[in-house]
Amino acid sequence: MRDFLENFIECPDEVISLGTHLEFSLAWFVLFLWLAAFLHLVSRESMAKISKLMVYGFLVIFIAPLFDLVYYRGQDFMMNYVLSDPLHNFLTFYSGCKYGHQATMGIRVEIALGTILAVIYTAGKTRDWARSLTAGAGVYAITFVWMSWPAIYHSFFPHTHHPGKPVPAARLPYPDAYIRFYLSVLIVMIPVYLRMLGFRVDRMSFKLDLPGLKVRPSAFISLVRNIRPLRVVHYGVFVIIGFLIGKHEMHAKPAFMDIWHLGLLLCSVLCAWAFAVGINDIYDQNIDKVSNPGRPLIAGLISPREYAVSTAVFAVMSLMLAWAVSYWSASIIFYFLVYYSFVYSAPPLRLRRYLFLPNILIGVCSLLCVLLGFSIFGGFQTFSLFPKRTAFFIVLAFTLGSTVKDLKDYEGDRMEGITTLPTLLGLPLARVFVAFFISAMFAVTPFFIKIQNFWIYSSSFSAVSFYVVLKKSEQAVFGLWFVFAAVFAFQFAYKYIFIS
Repeated sequence: MRDFLENFIECPDEVISLGTHLEFSLAWFVLFLWLAAFLHLVSRESMAKISKLMVYGFLVIFIAPLFDLVYYRGQDFMMNYVLSDPLHNFLTFYSGCKYGHQATMGIRVEIALGTILAVIYTAGKTRDWARSLTAGAGVYAITFVWMSWPAIYHSFFPHTHHPGKPVPAARLPYPDAYIRFYLSVLIVMIPVYLRMLGFRVDRMSFKLDLPGLKVRPSAFISLVRNIRPLRVVHYGVFVIIGFLIGKHEMHAKPAFMDIWHLGLLLCSVLCAWAFAVGINDIYDQNIDKVSNPGRPLIAGLISPREYAVSTAVFAVMSLMLAWAVSYWSASIIFYFLVYYSFVYSAPPLRLRRYLFLPNILIGVCSLLCVLLGFSIFGGFQTFSLFPKRTAFFIVLAFTLGSTVKDLKDYEGDRMEGITTLPTLLGLPLARVFVAFFISAMFAVTPFFIKIQNFWIYSSSFSAVSFYVVLKKSEQAVFGLWFVFAAVFAFQFAYKYIFIS
């Protein structure tokens, strides 16, 4: 979210590329791990507590773009890595460039605030001013190193040789070289971080030394059966739609590898959804006791530890399957995992407690699945090449359409104090609003998706959907959507792919 905010403020007429976004995300992740490890060693606090603190502390990263928007008053500025004179910039707090290109004023405020917070926290924990000052200096130094690593690299390796000619290291291929660098660092840092958290590995058997890690086959099967097949099909349909749009937009010729990649991404989405279901069930046990008593955790078919381990396995499988297609696809599925699991269901954010925020997340995750299919053809340009009008419509339609799920969860949400349309307006009136939302989205589809005479289908589905939401179950609404998606896919493929 911070990267999109920075991009919007710096370059409002451009869309951040998926490659740049992946590079930014990896950079933040690496910085998080290094700072957490350092503060753990200096403050002698447990890594688990440091990590929780860092999650909240990282909210300071939103300060830089907002501060720069006000400070520069619309003038041109650019956030960037330090590409030259690393020692001078380190000693003078980036003072050599007023309008960024090394570090904007907002970044300086951000770094200064992070340094001060590190000093205050360490002083409160240790009552040792030497350690506190070391914590502040270390946070500043680590942040600076990650902002200036291209210049530091250039100092040690004046030229990077590419076929044909040497290229200055400060101009390493962007973003590919940066992504590979951060991935290499993570390969080292993640095991170190896990070890600091208390994970141990048996070197002889290569098994994690954790009590209860084994999962009974029957428990794993119960988790698979809990996968909510209608929603799996829902997100799978989006991947296929994104695939069709990508094939049309990129004028791609039919190829067996494209179909193979589509199959891998469908399996990846299946595993990602299973992970999201697992995280949701772990934190929704009180609600499920009322609304869904048959779910595995509530029914006692699987232990909480088995459930957590199985859920983690699904996350790893999802990322590996998407990675087999490309790391652009893996980055999109990673965002899906984070948004639909930790942001939506888990503390500290747990946005599903608030009115419309969880529905917006579902709309965004629906778009991510479309982009996942599109990424087979779009690669690192997936975000910038995907039609903006279509992206807006997908988020809007499934933000409003996803309110249908709140009707079934009414009793459990009311008991837990979760604000939804049904708990706010009452079930009968909320059902009317939901019926209107879904009917309206079917009706306006032709304004966003240009297929000749498609209004005939959309208006018919609009009328039927109003009745179905009022009188039928959530399963019937899903069934109607699947039929509509099949009609759309056939019409789109016939007009833009087969005819062309």
